[in-house]
Amino acid sequence: MRAPILSYPDFNRSFIIYTDASRTGLGAVLLQLQEDGKEHVIAYVNQSMNRAEMNYAITDQECLAVVWAIQHFQHYLGMRPFTIVTDHIALKWLKTSKIPKGRRARWIMKL
Repeated sequence: MRAPILSYPDFNRSFIIYTDASRTGLGAVLLQLQEDGKEHVIAYVNQSMNRAEMNYAITDQECLAVVWAIQHFQHYLGMRPFTIVTDHIALKWLKTSKIPKGRRARWIMKL
């Protein structure tokens, strides 16, 4: 098994962020689709969740991973469009939630 080589970002191309949450941590990968049609890794990041975050519902943990990754990679993203990829289909509520409350409302405001 070989580790992928990190690529330099091309700020003329859009970025892709893959996110995931587990029971104890968050992870994200920042990539770009290059001219060769392949996704090239720009950066990896992970973080352990604190005790309170470990008690979140899985949907909230996955949403936390998205918000955290966007904040972490904001210096790459700037004000350009980017794509988020997550394995948690329930996060579609972010786009359609009419009256979010509490933590979810704060996350939507950040995004």
